[in-house]
Amino acid sequence: VPILDVFRCAFLMFAQRLPSLNSLEEVLRRRGKTFVERAVPSADTMGYAFERLDPHGLRAMLQRVCALGRRNKSLRRRNPSRPWVLALDGHELFASFKRCCPQCSQRRVKTEDGERIQYFHRVVTAQLVDVSPPISIDAEPIGPGEGETIAARRLLQRVLKEFRFIGVVTMDALFLEAPILRLIVEAGKGAVVVLKQENRQLHREAMALIASIPPQQGEVRGAPTRIWDVKELRHWESMEDIPVRVVRSETTRKLRERIARQWVEKEETSTWMWAVVGTACHLS
Repeated sequence: VPILDVFRCAFLMFAQRLPSLNSLEEVLRRRGKTFVERAVPSADTMGYAFERLDPHGLRAMLQRVCALGRRNKSLRRRNPSRPWVLALDGHELFASFKRCCPQCSQRRVKTEDGERIQYFHRVVTAQLVDVSPPISIDAEPIGPGEGETIAARRLLQRVLKEFRFIGVVTMDALFLEAPILRLIVEAGKGAVVVLKQENRQLHREAMALIASIPPQQGEVRGAPTRIWDVKELRHWESMEDIPVRVVRSETTRKLRERIARQWVEKEETSTWMWAVVGTACHLS
């Protein structure tokens, strides 16, 4: 199988969110002639090819693509005055009740036939965001029995070393832990992480301070927004020596929907909180 056909098949699998190589084989049988140059590969053939791909070569290729894209201005930030932003997130790739490998994770799933063991694979991905075009630059598999945060540390150690132009890392609340934030700060970068666990000491301290300060008025995509900005928090466990900034926003949007043949207007308020550390603390 030509290597280009392997990449095309992989792209089709992820673009259509197919759950397995068997599902991909079925799609290719129906319309594979428009997607591959030679004979349509079977699921076993694609698995054989994927298993033998060199991830180090793929990572080096992506690093080269980013370097050339920045040099010839084809990879552009939407706001050139802002730093390059990397987003970290966990994703499930595929799952099966029948096939597994030594690197599969397991879970029990209730089905019509009773409770069954399902095998699945997950990764933590790193993607450049707020750029045109957005581009994924690396991924780290989550091994059996591992959490996303362990894989995220391995991924960050590699990405921050190879892609030194990255300035800020954005992450979901799951990654709000001291070892990950220390790794980013010690590399001279900044981090913006969703803060939503109300039982966290950082969340409680920030909310107590927010209750005593007036909000700033602003806009988010044309919607009025109230913003609270609390700086220099230093009482978060395991992060006493690193100042943490907390930003909270309340955005109110007017919605108009048709109910019982009548147009009804209502307001919807969305609230977000972020923990900010490192160089990101100086962003406005």
